[in-house]
Amino acid sequence: MPIARQEELAILAEQLIEVHSALLGSLFNVDRRMLEQRVEKLEARVDAQVYALYGPTAEEVALV
Repeated sequence: MPIARQEELAILAEQLIEVHSALLGSLFNVDRRMLEQRVEKLEARVDAQVYALYGPTAEEVALV
């Protein structure tokens, strides 16, 4: 795996951990929704990186 991709995935993983931690501590619905949206965006970026790395078919992606 190229170093740049490893670094990008590591950064995304750290960001996901931070946002999940904030989500666990959030008390207000507005904050929770904002954090949930951030998680969705980060997870989509992780998915894109993994798909670029492994090149799954459309069928394989649909299974995930």
